[in-house]
Amino acid sequence: EFARVTEAGNFGWPYCTGDNDPFIDYDFATKASGAAFDCAAPKNNSPHNTGLTDLPPAQAAWLPYDGG
Repeated sequence: EFARVTEAGNFGWPYCTGDNDPFIDYDFATKASGAAFDCAAPKNNSPHNTGLTDLPPAQAAWLPYDGG
């Protein structure tokens, strides 16, 4: 994907990609997949997080790439 960046923003990674297609949460301790991330209101609940928990909405890619 290509992002046209003209100001600071949340461009999705590592929670969303492309046209705000969400990734699936994964718990490495239990090896279980969880729910899809909410691109409109992503949360960083990582035990290693030292910053914000509630993140700004992800901005979709200017030119998404589907990998195909």
